[in-house]
Amino acid sequence: MTFNTDTSKPLGYRWRSSKTFIVGSVTVALFTESLLFGFIVPILSYMLEQRLHIDPSHTQNETTKLLAIYGFVSVVFATATAHVADKMPDRRTPLLYALAGCLVGTALVASTLSIWTVYLGRVLQSIASSGAWIVGFATVADAVGDEHFGKVLGVVLSFVTAGTISGPTVSGVLLKLVGYWPTWLVPMAVLVLDMLARMLMIEASKPTPSDEERTGLLPASRPASSDQEGSTAPSTSNFYRIMLLDSRVLTGLAGCLLYSSLMANFDTTIPLHVRETFHWDSLPTGLMFLCLQIPNVIFNPVSGWVRDKIGVRYPMTVGWALMAPLLFLLGMPGDERFAWVNGGHHGVVITVTCLLGIGALGSLLHGAGPMELTAVVREQEAQDPLIFGENGAGSRAFALAEMAFTLGIMLGPLLSGPLVELVGYFYMNVVFGILCLMLAVSSFNFLRRKQPAIVE
Repeated sequence: MTFNTDTSKPLGYRWRSSKTFIVGSVTVALFTESLLFGFIVPILSYMLEQRLHIDPSHTQNETTKLLAIYGFVSVVFATATAHVADKMPDRRTPLLYALAGCLVGTALVASTLSIWTVYLGRVLQSIASSGAWIVGFATVADAVGDEHFGKVLGVVLSFVTAGTISGPTVSGVLLKLVGYWPTWLVPMAVLVLDMLARMLMIEASKPTPSDEERTGLLPASRPASSDQEGSTAPSTSNFYRIMLLDSRVLTGLAGCLLYSSLMANFDTTIPLHVRETFHWDSLPTGLMFLCLQIPNVIFNPVSGWVRDKIGVRYPMTVGWALMAPLLFLLGMPGDERFAWVNGGHHGVVITVTCLLGIGALGSLLHGAGPMELTAVVREQEAQDPLIFGENGAGSRAFALAEMAFTLGIMLGPLLSGPLVELVGYFYMNVVFGILCLMLAVSSFNFLRRKQPAIVE
C-alpha cells in the first residue's frame, strides 16, 4: 500500500511514522531483550532444583550449559537471520516475528515442563533475540540517518545497559516478593506491549533508485540488462567478501570482539579476585559491577554526540589507548610485587577508580564498531545502490557486529580464566592491555577521521 495523498494515510500516520516513535519503540524492545538476557540468572537454580527436581550437584553444570547455549546459537544463526531480514521490504515485519519468537521462547523457559523444554526455549530466545538486535539497530540507522546516528545509538545503548543491570535485580526481587509465575509474567507482558508498538509503527519507504540513477552510478561496461542479475549475487556471498576485505570493517569488528571479551573477562575474574584480595562478599562485589555500568549509561549519549561530530577514529583510539594503563593498575592490588598498592585502603581505591574509568571509556568504544560498519555499507550503496540488493544490507552489517560481540562474550572467559591460572591476575590484565594498545594503533591507522555525508 502506498500513501500518496492525505486521504489514503492511516489513522495516526504522523506520530506512528515519526522518528521519535520508531526509535522509542525499538529502544523499548532492545531494553526488554537485554533485561531478558540476565533475567533468568538469579532464578535458574530455583527452576532447576525446585521445579525440575534436578540434583543440586548438577545445578552448576546445567546452569553453565543453559547460559552458554544462548551465545552459541546467536553466533550460528546471526547471518541467516540478517539475510532473511534484508530480503524483506520493511523492518517492522522481521522485528515483529523476532519479538513473537522471543515471547514463545520465554513461555517455554518459564513452563519448566522438562529440562529439554527449557533448552528449546533458550534456543528460541537466542534466535529471536539475535534477530531483534540486528533488525532493531538497522531500523534505528534507517530512521535517523548518518547525521544523528551516533547520539541516538548512544541513547539506545544506555537503555540497553540499564536493562542488563536491572534484569537480574528485577527477577530476584520479584521471585522473593510475588512468586514464580508473576515474576515471568512481567517480561512476557512487556513483550506483548512491544509487539503492539511494532504493529502501530509505520516506516518511511526507502527510495528506489531510478533507471537514470542506476545508469549513472553503475560502471559503463556493465550492460543495462544485467542490473537485476547483478543486484542479487552481490547481496549474498559478495557482501561478506566486500566487507571482510575492508580494513575499517575488520578494525570495527575487532573492537566489538575485544570490548565484549573485556566485559566477560570482568564477570569471570573480578568476583574471585576481590574475594581473595579484599575478602568481600556478594554485596560489595555486585557494587563493583555498578562501577562499570553506571558511567556507561551516563556517558553513552555524550560519546555518541562526539562520534557524530568527529567520527569514530579518535574516540576509539583514545578509548583503547587509555584502557591499557587502567587494566595494568587494576591488576596490581593483591599482587605482592606492588607493596605500595596493598597498604590501607589503597587497593580498594585503585580498584574502584579503575573500574569507574573503564566504564567511562567503554562509552567511547561501545557502539563504535556498528557505526563504522554502517558507514561502510552506506558508502558502498552510494556508489552503487544495488550492490547489496534492492533492500540494502543494513541488517547484515549489524549481524557482523552482533557475531563479533557475542563471540567476544564466549572467548573472554576462555582466555582470562586459563591466563589467571597460568600467569596470575596482574599478567592477565597486562595481556588484555597490550591487545587494547594494538587496537588503538589499528584504530588510528584504519578508521575514518569524520563520518562522510551520504547523499541519497
